[in-house]
Amino acid sequence: IFPAVLFPINKEMRLYHEEQFGPVVPILSFKDIQEPLNDMAESNYGQQVSLFGKDIKTIAPLIDTLVNLVCRVNLNSSCQRGPD
Repeated sequence: IFPAVLFPINKEMRLYHEEQFGPVVPILSFKDIQEPLNDMAESNYGQQVSLFGKDIKTIAPLIDTLVNLVCRVNLNSSCQRGPD
């Protein structure tokens, strides 16, 4: 079974507000990193996070912020593997 990748998702959609069960990957774009951090803090649901990027100075501060979530970090975004 492969997940259904849903893009673009926005905050007005029912999918954004309901807990996901099953192979669904909703993707929400943002311009400021504080926006998704605030959204996660306000959520009533558990969160899983995957961070992809090449700039360790951008990603490193997020790790402490996300420490209590299920979180995967991959600093080699050109890698074909999933995050480690």
